[in-house]
Amino acid sequence: MCITKSEFHRKYLSINLNATKEQFHNLAKGKSVRLTHHQISGGKHHVYLTRTQVNRLKKGLENQRGASIKLSQVQIKHHTLHERIIRK
Repeated sequence: MCITKSEFHRKYLSINLNATKEQFHNLAKGKSVRLTHHQISGGKHHVYLTRTQVNRLKKGLENQRGASIKLSQVQIKHHTLHERIIRK
C-alpha cells in the first residue's frame, strides 16, 4: 500500500482490498467493517478512502492485526458515481 506523489493532494485515495461480498454490502450501507491484515494487503477491489482511513489500514497491516473502516455518506456517493462498490 503506497501513496504516490500525484495522489497526495486528492480527497480520496484508491486502495485495493480483498473484502468479501458481505463486507462490501455493509460498507455500502454505511456500517463498520473489520478487515484482516490479509484483506488489507491487496486485492482486486478498488475502494476510495480518506488519508486517515488509509493510515489506519497501514497501521493494522504493519502490526498484522487488521483494522475497521466505515464509509461516510459522501464516500458512498463517490463510490456510486464511480461504480466502485456493490450497491445497497
